[in-house]
Amino acid sequence: MKLRNTAIAASLSLMPLGQPLLTGTGTAFTAAAVILSVPEKINAQTIRLTCDVKTHVKYFDEVSWKDLRNRSQEFEINQNKKLVIKRETVFYKGENYDLKYNYRILTNDISKIVAISDDDMTTVKGGLSSSTVTLDLNSKTITTANHMNDVRGYSFSLHYGRCE
Repeated sequence: MKLRNTAIAASLSLMPLGQPLLTGTGTAFTAAAVILSVPEKINAQTIRLTCDVKTHVKYFDEVSWKDLRNRSQEFEINQNKKLVIKRETVFYKGENYDLKYNYRILTNDISKIVAISDDDMTTVKGGLSSSTVTLDLNSKTITTANHMNDVRGYSFSLHYGRCE
């Protein structure tokens, strides 16, 4: 018992020397925890972009492609959920339509995104429809494409531009 008490007393007498060691170790563990947790917090955030895109379309009832004025598209990217949401307002045949597309991210690269439509992939007439997005977060360049095929024929839209 005396030996145990002596050992405890000896360790306590060294406490001022051990305290800086414990403080240094605690600081190192805290710094490591912060470093390891920051990428997760950055990845967990939703990235919001506004993109100015040039648009080319070929409507169902038209033979040739049309170059439309530049459009603005809004994107929300959540890489943890592997989700991209695109919003835009389209003027067609005298009316504005607020459109929202959901995309599933297919790539694992944090700065280069390829995504495909995650919505019902049919047209309003029951035909086939698909939409894709490619986005380079480093250069902030984007391309999107939509194509549809149903009883009315086929229709395409292509968009490319830069984001802020």
